[in-house]
Amino acid sequence: MKYLILLSLLSLESYAATSSIKFTAKTNGPGIEVEGEVQNPIVSMDFNKMEGTNFSADVMNLSTGMEKRDKHLHEKVFSATNNGMAKIDFTILKMSCPTSANSEVECDCIGNLKIKDLSNEIKFKALVNKTNKVVSGKALVSLNQFKLTAPTFMGISVLDNVEVTFNVSAK
Repeated sequence: MKYLILLSLLSLESYAATSSIKFTAKTNGPGIEVEGEVQNPIVSMDFNKMEGTNFSADVMNLSTGMEKRDKHLHEKVFSATNNGMAKIDFTILKMSCPTSANSEVECDCIGNLKIKDLSNEIKFKALVNKTNKVVSGKALVSLNQFKLTAPTFMGISVLDNVEVTFNVSAK
């Protein structure tokens, strides 16, 4: 699912980056959503040139806070086991930001998301705070686009589009 991108680590320009990547998946059950986060993601980032920024995570680091649900997510949805790393990789290909004197600008972004050897372009908006060197945003990821089986339990199934939100601070 949308268990993706943004994490804590080092950037290409020696910025220390602290980040969070969270996901929310709606279900066919009224008012029922599954929320989770990527733990220990890795990001390579040059705040002055966002193109090429890369986020990656081991699928085994996706967590919903419920052990049984996490095991199902890892094994049934992503076909991952503790024996081998199944990665999610995201790279920003293009970021178009308006020229502005404001410290915050909204940018149009295109990135490449790779899950289980399938790659697709993802379009999203990102808010860039030039003063604090923070980039945040959200994107929708389609399970079908990556041939991922929607998790189901007791008749409740996750819907196709999963919302992924991220916040990266280069400090």
